[in-house]
Amino acid sequence: TTTIAAKSTGYIPLNVCIAPPVGHFAQLVPRSSLHKRGLMPANGFGVIDADYSGNDDEYKAALYNFTDEAVTIERGERIMQIVIAPYERVDFTEVDDMGNDSRGGFGTTGKR
Repeated sequence: TTTIAAKSTGYIPLNVCIAPPVGHFAQLVPRSSLHKRGLMPANGFGVIDADYSGNDDEYKAALYNFTDEAVTIERGERIMQIVIAPYERVDFTEVDDMGNDSRGGFGTTGKR
């Protein structure tokens, strides 16, 4: 059981350690009802590297309480979900010119 004070971030132990398959990573995402508790992930969602899989590497949810009251999460409550996804390693090349026309700057895609 963990209590998160109003307008604060708390770390909820999830009582699980996972070793994703080779070439995969874990995404920690909120259940759709989490906002009804006045909570949201403090960093959007969590990306957990495959090598975070030791005996003491327990997954935790970093949650922000956006209410004016403390929120208590009881042990065993279903607050987060884990998605296991593949990834590819890529090599980037630094260039001086992208070779494409500018689209107008940040926040302008899709506008004509």
